[in-house]
Amino acid sequence: LLCALREAEIPHRAVFADTGWEAPETYEYLDTLRRVLGIVIDVVGYPGGFAARALVEGILPHGKTAWCTRELKVKPLRAYHERIAEECDTDTVSAVGIRAEESARRSSMVEWEYSREWGGYVWRPLIRWSVEDVLRAHHRHGVPVNPLYQLGHSRVGCAPCRNANKS
Repeated sequence: LLCALREAEIPHRAVFADTGWEAPETYEYLDTLRRVLGIVIDVVGYPGGFAARALVEGILPHGKTAWCTRELKVKPLRAYHERIAEECDTDTVSAVGIRAEESARRSSMVEWEYSREWGGYVWRPLIRWSVEDVLRAHHRHGVPVNPLYQLGHSRVGCAPCRNANKS
């Protein structure tokens, strides 16, 4: 997504929602992106991360109480957008680098929408991209592929995520 926005010369800010329980490779990859692309990546999150929020919730996330994405990612990112909108006196759009090929749920997503859950506009500029498109963009910008994908991960997110492929 960062490479695509750069190529299209679209002004943007990079922001990472840190759950506090990411794989070590994720933090290392963020540093790689900062270095290779020469960018700042702002970091937001719940104070104390996943462990602190789990204590507040009194339960670990599972199929019926998947509070983690909402509390550790959506709410901190929304607060970030609201702060930027106020500081810069402008509206913001959340650009998300997901692709339709990633899952059946994502295949039905549209490129642009107003999300009531998010409280603003969401743009998915890569929704129709293939893996090959993503790899070509990485190559054009000299950005290595996230090492977790090279290790066989089909998704990269919070290390103990209930949605992660455990194999």
